[in-house]
Amino acid sequence: TIQQTTRKITGRPEPTYRRTTTRTTSTGMKLDIQRSTLAPTVVYKGEKITVTLQYLIDGAPEKGVTIREKSTLSKGGKILTVLKDETNLKENGTWENPLSFAVPRSAQAGNYVVSLQISAQGRSQTARHTFTLR
Repeated sequence: TIQQTTRKITGRPEPTYRRTTTRTTSTGMKLDIQRSTLAPTVVYKGEKITVTLQYLIDGAPEKGVTIREKSTLSKGGKILTVLKDETNLKENGTWENPLSFAVPRSAQAGNYVVSLQISAQGRSQTARHTFTLR
């Protein structure tokens, strides 16, 4: 079972004045991973793993920007499953995306990699975390 949520944790208040400078989304939008975690890093079959991705969007248009969030589980360079693949409209601010999943009882012991990727308007950021299944 995979459980995930996405929530905005910070943002800018609506401006009460008009900006005198403008940013174009082709050069000024910032998409940046602020923090990324995985716990625990050593697990046994059936145990739950939680990965969290926190990222910043800045300089997006007022109507928001389309963000793709994709998370995969790999072993030995081969993708075993897509944990999440969603596209949503997001506004400027800091967003947090915790995702939890249980290690299947059929999984083989070894090292696994969870990749967390965000992308928008040709920009992409990826965080990778390793855990060991005993």
